[in-house]
Amino acid sequence: TNDLLKIEQQRQLQELQLQKQSIELRLQAIKAGTQEEKALRLELLENERQTAQLQNQQKPAGQRQDTVAINAGFDTQRTALIQEYADKQIQAELRIFDQRQALAQSEFDLLKTTEEKKTQFRLQAEKDRLNKILELNQQAAVKMSDVEVQTIENSIERINQQIEESKKKDKTQDIYSILGLNLNDDQKEAINTSVSYAIEALNTLAQAKVDAANRAVEAAQKEVESAQTALEAELQARANGYASNVAYAQKELEDAKKNEQKALKEQQKAQRQQQAIDTAQQISSLVTATALIWRQLGIWG
Repeated sequence: TNDLLKIEQQRQLQELQLQKQSIELRLQAIKAGTQEEKALRLELLENERQTAQLQNQQKPAGQRQDTVAINAGFDTQRTALIQEYADKQIQAELRIFDQRQALAQSEFDLLKTTEEKKTQFRLQAEKDRLNKILELNQQAAVKMSDVEVQTIENSIERINQQIEESKKKDKTQDIYSILGLNLNDDQKEAINTSVSYAIEALNTLAQAKVDAANRAVEAAQKEVESAQTALEAELQARANGYASNVAYAQKELEDAKKNEQKALKEQQKAQRQQQAIDTAQQISSLVTATALIWRQLGIWG
C-alpha cells in the first residue's frame, strides 16, 4: 500500500511539474500588469502549494512540516500578490486621470482667455487631482496616514479659497479681458471709436467659443461610446467565465458621462453668450451694446 501511495504521489508531482511549465510558458506571452497575468500567477502559486504539500508527505514522519503552516505561508503570498495588482490598478487609474487632465489643459490653452481664468483652470485641475488621490486611497492596500489625508484635505480647502479670490478679481476686469481679448490701451481706444469693429470682434470670439464647445461635446460623446463598448466587453467576458473588471469599466463609463454633461453645459453657455452679442448688434451705441452684453452674461445685476 505504501509503495502504491508513493507511486501515486510521484505521478501527481510529475503532473504538477508539467502544469507549472505550461503556466510559465503562458506567462511569458502575457502583457505585464494585466488581469490575465494576475490569474496565471495565482494559478502558479496554487501549483507550488500543492507541490509543497506532496513533497512534505514524502518525507519521513519526523521531518514533515505542519500542513497548516505550509498553507499559511502560501496564503500570505497569495494575499500579497492580490494587493500588488490592486495597487497597480490604482496607479493605472491615476495615470489615465493625469492623461485626461493633460488633454483638457492642452485644449484650454488653445482658447483666448484671461489670466484669472487660466489661474482658475489650473487650481481646479490641482483640486481634482487631490480629490482623485483621496478616492484611490480608499482602494489602496496600504492607505495613507490620517496626517497625510488631513494635509491633502487642507490643501483642497486652500485651493477653494484661491479659486474664489480669483473669481472676485476676474469680475473687476474690463469687458475685453472678460471676453479673452488681450488688447493694449491703443487697441481698446480704437475699438471704442468703432462700433462695427467691436461687434465683429465679439462675434468672432463668440463663434470660436461655440466651435470649441461643440468639439468638446463631440469628444465627450465619443468617450461615452468608447466606455460603453468597454463595459459591454467586460460584461461579456464575465459571462463567458473569463477574467474581467466590470466595476472599473462601469466607473469609467460614469466618469465619461459626467464629462459629457459638463461639456454640454459649456456648450449651452457659449450659445447664450453668442445670443447676447447678436442682440447687441441691434444697438447703435457701443456703450449701450456693451452694457447689454454685460447684463445678459450675468456680469451686471
